[in-house]
Amino acid sequence: MGTAQRNPGIDSPVADGLLNVGKFFTRWETSDDNREGGRKGNVFYRDRWSHNKAVRSTHGVNCIGSCSWKVYVKDCIIIWEAQQTDYPSVGPGRPEYGPRGCPSGAAFSWYTYSPTRIRYPYARGVLLELYREAKTRLGDPVLAFVEIAANPETRARYQRARGKGGLVRTSWAEARYQGTNVVTISPDYADNAKFSDEWLPAQAGSDAALAMGMGVGHGLLKEFYVDRYVPFFTD
Repeated sequence: MGTAQRNPGIDSPVADGLLNVGKFFTRWETSDDNREGGRKGNVFYRDRWSHNKAVRSTHGVNCIGSCSWKVYVKDCIIIWEAQQTDYPSVGPGRPEYGPRGCPSGAAFSWYTYSPTRIRYPYARGVLLELYREAKTRLGDPVLAFVEIAANPETRARYQRARGKGGLVRTSWAEARYQGTNVVTISPDYADNAKFSDEWLPAQAGSDAALAMGMGVGHGLLKEFYVDRYVPFFTD
């Protein structure tokens, strides 16, 4: 009993039939085994890596954003990214910088265009309810949060809710329409700094001193200018 001659690369009669049916829907040339569409067969892969220009950028993936990346752009859309290798020399007595960049940075463009990306401010629902109630009762946002954080019961309520979801959309972007200024404190000019009114480039290691200075400044302004007007302090 003879065997039918089969084209190379065909797995089964079913696959053979499917590939032959494809001839009726394909207008380009095919190879002998019906698996190759000539030069047009890999057009998808060529378009996947084609780009109009390459620009330098960085990412803020839960880090300081100090890794330099070469970002390839096509029609104003990020296509793919590669690590930059042109870091300045650190001198002849020590190893040079190698390509820096984590897998999260390499996939950052997918986060940029993801439909699930965060586009609005969110707050933990339990904490927001406690804050609104305390603010309505006390009338001062600072005193409201101090009361929530100082009370062991309320503090435990919003701390236990961490990692369990329950985030609700808030409207603090609206505060800017009412004159609120936004200040970004970061050692580098991060992505969020371009949206702020002021950028405070705190030096690395000085964040504790900066926070203490902000607390002292807030106390002085509140005690000698807000709660009561002291001409000596103003002068």
